[in-house]
Amino acid sequence: MDDDDGADLGLAGLSPEFQAMLGGMAGHTAHFATILDRRSQMSKEAEKKKDDEVYLESYAELGIHEEMLKDVPRVEAYSKAIEHYGREWAKLGDVSAIDVGSGTGLLAVLCARAGACKVHAVEASRLAHFLQQIVEANVPSGAVQVHECLAEDFTLPEGEAVDVIISEWMGYFLLFENMLPSVLSVRDRFLKSGGVMLPSRARLLAAPLEDGIEGRLLEFSPRHRHVYARALGDCDCL
Repeated sequence: MDDDDGADLGLAGLSPEFQAMLGGMAGHTAHFATILDRRSQMSKEAEKKKDDEVYLESYAELGIHEEMLKDVPRVEAYSKAIEHYGREWAKLGDVSAIDVGSGTGLLAVLCARAGACKVHAVEASRLAHFLQQIVEANVPSGAVQVHECLAEDFTLPEGEAVDVIISEWMGYFLLFENMLPSVLSVRDRFLKSGGVMLPSRARLLAAPLEDGIEGRLLEFSPRHRHVYARALGDCDCL
């Protein structure tokens, strides 16, 4: 197949499901593109506030949550982990948990059903109002308490701590979105000594690869060097 065929060689042979996943990733990451364009014009305080607004707004839409809920390996992994620890929770009794970045409340509901007596579902986006309805429809009253706030602003009564902190903080390529510091903030303030973090470990695997497209563009015109820095220059060649 020649490059002139017009076919997207990068997607050739990929399953429709995988192509759909790539499309979802592109759509979600597009929410963050405006952050990069505005940073040079903002003070640090205004920059952080705007970053938070764009980030939280992206999670107020149900589309990204639909992707996560349809991710069967992800859901099953969390479900099995919660079920495993739930057997211990049933023996201990009076186990409490915090779900950081609760979203649609799946993990909070699973924890409550597995035996956690009190679950704090922390969600900063406006999805928190929808989360409240999900909680009320799926667990006994009082089992899950919804907190609409940033993880860094979440508080518990003086001296109170929890046995479990659970979160789906991993972004694309593990660290994208940088949510881990928020989870660690909650851990450092409210996890009991000997408490459980779910997940508690992660691995990021990488392999080298080579793509000739950048070299071919640079041979065509030195101006294309700026494409990878989000600037197209004067575009005289057009």
